[in-house]
Amino acid sequence: MQFFHRLVALGTKVLRQWEGPVWDPEATSEVRLLTRAALVEKIAYTLANPVAAGVQAVPASIPARAPSSPSEPGLLTAGVAAAPQETAGAPASPSGPAPPAAEAATAATASVADAAVKPVDAEPRKPRLADLAPGVLLRDRGGGPVLALVSQGQHAFALGRNEVTRREYAAFVAATGRSAAKCREPRSPLSALRKLSWREPGFAQDDSHPVVCVSWADANAYARWLAARLHARYRLPTHAEWLQALGSSAAARTACVQANVADDKNSLLRRDDGTACSDGFAYTAPVGKFKANALNIDDLVGNVSEWTADCKGGRAGACSDRMFNGTSWRDAPDRAAGGQDDAGSDVGYTTIGFRLLRDIDDDSIPLPAKASAEASPDKGGATKGVK
Repeated sequence: MQFFHRLVALGTKVLRQWEGPVWDPEATSEVRLLTRAALVEKIAYTLANPVAAGVQAVPASIPARAPSSPSEPGLLTAGVAAAPQETAGAPASPSGPAPPAAEAATAATASVADAAVKPVDAEPRKPRLADLAPGVLLRDRGGGPVLALVSQGQHAFALGRNEVTRREYAAFVAATGRSAAKCREPRSPLSALRKLSWREPGFAQDDSHPVVCVSWADANAYARWLAARLHARYRLPTHAEWLQALGSSAAARTACVQANVADDKNSLLRRDDGTACSDGFAYTAPVGKFKANALNIDDLVGNVSEWTADCKGGRAGACSDRMFNGTSWRDAPDRAAGGQDDAGSDVGYTTIGFRLLRDIDDDSIPLPAKASAEASPDKGGATKGVK
């Protein structure tokens, strides 16, 4: 701070001594231009050599002139106390070695000058897919979902760490005005008589639960909306991509302690064959409530089944029946986690939700997500960090 104040004082002193013709309305334009050039020369000289030069060390080409009056305007007046005026030719400071503070100021000035001419380092190398390990957590700018990298090869992609929640889907509905699809309860024809919807699925949910009662068409529309909003390639995963992310998730005999499946909380499917247990939820659970798999992905087993991009029978183009993967809160713990089934593309179900896939290449790698901020405190200490 002392060095800064010294520079300001020196600069102010110089300006007050040499500003005359610059501000004199009667001076010719040639005189003003010449004086401005001299003034710039003096300022540069003083700032580069504040101690060695002082105020008296003015290049001979600059005519010295004291201010005509105390009120004469200067370039630096606001909030700066002017240094005492000196007559032309008077020494600015006694001769002899510079004091320690002056030496420090000189050294600091030299350091600033060196930094000004130092070449700028090249821009840091952009991250490449080859630098990232499967399971690393990523996220697009603009509030996209947290993603877990699944594949970094020629077909690189990341999958949403969590199923799309009611909060996220509500934002989509608010932005697009999309109406609610028809909703059914699986294996219950009479459920068509009930007015079920994603807002009222027939059981209690909050905004942290996975959205259900959304059709395949709803899920696909959500993916297109998010892709346009974030300028990234979001879509529903295929069956094969979903299975690749599933990997070796919870085994049947341990699913009840690692996932939200049918248990003794669900009165429809009480079991007495040794697999009965309690996961604490009769219906859906908040996303990320249970331990993630090896790729840091939550709830690929249990909670809700998930829509995929596949059409029944593998047909391309228009498709009336779409496939969904995985088990839900209604399925028994010993049901195969990677199972697949089909349903009408325009109907939602109380057991089916979705999550999104994001295609990635070296030119479109999302930012690293802060795993510590995303870890759930309800996991019994299971922290989901970046691999």
